[in-house]
Amino acid sequence: MANFIYSKTTSKDKQTFYLVSQDREYYLFTQKFHRGVKSFFHNKVLLKDALDVSKSRHDTALIKTMTKLPIYIKYIEKEYGIAVMETTIKKKVKTRYNSFDRYGFTRSCEYQVA
Repeated sequence: MANFIYSKTTSKDKQTFYLVSQDREYYLFTQKFHRGVKSFFHNKVLLKDALDVSKSRHDTALIKTMTKLPIYIKYIEKEYGIAVMETTIKKKVKTRYNSFDRYGFTRSCEYQVA
C-alpha cells in the first residue's frame, strides 16, 4: 500500500500537512504558507518523493519542509503503532534469535530418572 503526503491551505498564511497511510489520514504539522511548498504538496505526493530533497528544485522552504517530515512521521509511527518509513518496516520484519537457538541448544530440560 502506498503512503502519501499532502498539504491543505487552512488559512491565508498557514499550511497543514497530512500523511495518508493504510487508508487513514494522520495530521503531521502546520507551518507558514510558502508558494513553492504548496505547488509541490497540493496533490498527493508519494512518501518516497516527499522525502527526496533532490526534487526540491533548490527551493529553501521546500527543502526545510522535506527535512521536517521524517521527524513528524516517526512520531506518528510511535504514537499509532504503524510502520510507514522503510527503516521502521525493516526493524519490524527483522526477527531476533534467542541466545539458545543461535548455538543450537534446545530449551527442553527433559531428564530421565532411573
